[in-house]
Amino acid sequence: MGDRASVIFAAPDEIAKPSKADVEMRKSRRSCPMELQSTITCPECGHLALEAMPTDACQFYYHCKGCGARLKPKTGDCCVFCSYGLVPCPPVQAGMAARAADALSSGKTTGSLVLVP
Repeated sequence: MGDRASVIFAAPDEIAKPSKADVEMRKSRRSCPMELQSTITCPECGHLALEAMPTDACQFYYHCKGCGARLKPKTGDCCVFCSYGLVPCPPVQAGMAARAADALSSGKTTGSLVLVP
């Protein structure tokens, strides 16, 4: 098989609950930096622009530098970065990290993806 990996989906009851030490180690790895830039793609003209994201708020409006269109979030999204960016806004990134940490520490998962070499 060489260097290729196989993907195996496992049910929650087939996966051992992580040890306390493993959970603490994973929490310490969460210190990876938050993405503070995202590339926005205008849905009107397709123009791409790398933009800095605010760290303390969601940006509701964005003016396309290609065609001037005024973009606002899609229904259900908090900001233009979550709707049209490659990376979600920092508040959403923080929420995703917190939910992942909570799931790890509680042992509550809905399933896992396991890579087997």
